Amino acid sequence: MHSEQRSTGPPAVPRRTTVFVDGLNFHYGVARRFGVRWVSPLALCRRVLSPRWHEVTELRLYTSIFIEGDGEQADPIGQQMHLRALQRHGAVTIRFGHFKSRRERLALELPDGSAGERVPVLALREKGSDVNLAADLVHLAHEGRFQSAVVVSNDSDLAGAIQIVRQDIGLPVGVINPQSGRLVRELADVASFVRTLRRQDVMASLLPMRLHDAHGPIECPVGWGPATQP
Repeated sequence: MHSEQRSTGPPAVPRRTTVFVDGLNFHYGVARRFGVRWVSPLALCRRVLSPRWHEVTELRLYTSIFIEGDGEQADPIGQQMHLRALQRHGAVTIRFGHFKSRRERLALELPDGSAGERVPVLALREKGSDVNLAADLVHLAHEGRFQSAVVVSNDSDLAGAIQIVRQDIGLPVGVINPQSGRLVRELADVASFVRTLRRQDVMASLLPMRLHDAHGPIECPVGWGPATQP
């Protein structure tokens, strides 16, 4: 990992920075770590990134609509409300992938943690978001749409696109890890710099509990905001 911040000092003028958010990676990472989902990634990134280095001019969110009954906090209605709030609250571009179901054979987990008998299951896989993010990162870099980029994810599949933008186009690309564990090695090896999320920054970046757009009122769904929300 190379950090141009430490080696050269801040630029005379902050770089125009586009943030690329891996939506589900961000959503589940923040939900598990901090217990909230009603978060503005735009406000959060503006807190995490130094204003001496970055003028965040655009945020692009790559996600898929939850499917009812998918488990693990899947809430399609709450998600739709959140996406409306994001678009109402700031300059956010949203690009959608999709969930695809397929039959697989997976091993049951035994009480001791070992793998047991393999059984057929109908698995849901999110498709398209990482590909869309990687393609846009490279394409917009070639078009000169930003002077630096930040990727919010801990998905190693994005390492190749980051490396292309850094090595072939010569632009810095940082990574913000929304997950609780360490940043995966593949991303750490290619990132210009790495940032982590702190609870105080997340809690200071919550969306307003009530908003309004052309479609009507927007309210934070139950379970999406802080435990003390009214």
